[in-house]
Amino acid sequence: MSSYATSNSAEVALMNSGSLSQPQGDPLYGFIQSIVQKAIDAAINDGRLMAIPVPTIHGEKDNLTARQVAERYGITTSTLQDWRTRSKGPAWSKPGKHVMYKLADCEAYFGSKRVRTLESDRLAVSHR
Repeated sequence: MSSYATSNSAEVALMNSGSLSQPQGDPLYGFIQSIVQKAIDAAINDGRLMAIPVPTIHGEKDNLTARQVAERYGITTSTLQDWRTRSKGPAWSKPGKHVMYKLADCEAYFGSKRVRTLESDRLAVSHR
């Protein structure tokens, strides 16, 4: 994820490089994405925008934004926000303005919600 801010500190967050999934059957998606990226690059080059790094805890690959968690596990960002206010859900931190989740914490939390059935146990034994 990339973040940009104008010289007057208004923030505009952009998801790129695979963070947003391409809509199925939409041939204009890549074209529109390239136009938007060119406009952003031009604004950065002429000083109307300046890049601001998104804070991370241990590295990009180990951390997820709320939006990335929601997309990955099929829930909404408002569900994550609700869980945070009720001290539920995966552990999170807020380095600066952005809520971040460790991938390992998300895997542990959502993995603990897995329900084992007799059929799943039989399949696991048959694949050994």
